[in-house]
Amino acid sequence: MKKIIGILFLVLLLACEKEEGIELLPVDSALRIEMTESVKESSSEFTLIITTEKDYPCQGYILIREKEVKDNRFTISFTGVKPPEGGCLTALGPAMAFISLGNLTNGVYGVTIHHGNFSSAGRIEVTDEEVFLDFDGQEGIIIPNSRLQR
Repeated sequence: MKKIIGILFLVLLLACEKEEGIELLPVDSALRIEMTESVKESSSEFTLIITTEKDYPCQGYILIREKEVKDNRFTISFTGVKPPEGGCLTALGPAMAFISLGNLTNGVYGVTIHHGNFSSAGRIEVTDEEVFLDFDGQEGIIIPNSRLQR
């Protein structure tokens, strides 16, 4: 009986260790890019909502990314997909990331997105009437609505 309890304890201990060192999955599908603007009292905040075109076996997968901001240019690199920790809802769903761009005043901002073997460069143009998201080449990305009315 003590051996069985010892073996069960060892199995549980090893299972916990594996969960702590979760390996990232590759970003192996196109990325869908949408933009939102949330208006607060005296300013607004722009957010990119990035989802994978690929659905995963349950909801809660997270796109891991690095964001660099230099002058009027955003560089966003997606390094992997992190499975949900613990349990997850057993419904198909994409991996997601929410990327805050902050308060963008009127002007043109460069944006580059890297993931897997893809790299796409474009711009975000902000005016009083709209925000326009435009990429030179859209290989590896999907932009369902490139204009956001303000």
